[in-house]
Amino acid sequence: MYKDKELEEIILLVINIFYEETKIKPIEIEIEFVNDLYQRKLELSTNPKEINEIKAGKSFIQGLNGTMILPSKTGDIPYILISTTTINNDLYIGTIIHELTHIYDFYDFIKYINYAYFKDIEKHKDFPLFYQWTEYHARRTGITFIEKYT
Repeated sequence: MYKDKELEEIILLVINIFYEETKIKPIEIEIEFVNDLYQRKLELSTNPKEINEIKAGKSFIQGLNGTMILPSKTGDIPYILISTTTINNDLYIGTIIHELTHIYDFYDFIKYINYAYFKDIEKHKDFPLFYQWTEYHARRTGITFIEKYT
């Protein structure tokens, strides 16, 4: 999974604590440390609208600690991309929790609205409110985790 065994052990511990704390049923998620969030996000994205948004937000994405990529549908594997610049200052820990929270929020939302494909959820009338809520929820969860465990 990762080149550095110690880093891998820390990540697995962080993820396990997340699942213990949230009582969420684990799903398969790929986590990658990347030098260029923008380029890797472009490579993984399958939604044409999202690809255009990524291109338009290149400089913003390049300044992030991490991001997530939702699959086309819930049975496929989501990705968490973490900037390699976060490794030396341990920002990756809170970023992983933040992005995990987003993934599960999106999975809960798609189930709640009974849609099959993630690309369609923006059309739902409740999406703008949901989007604001998941940003708050992910930030709160990440900060709470860091305060409690570091």
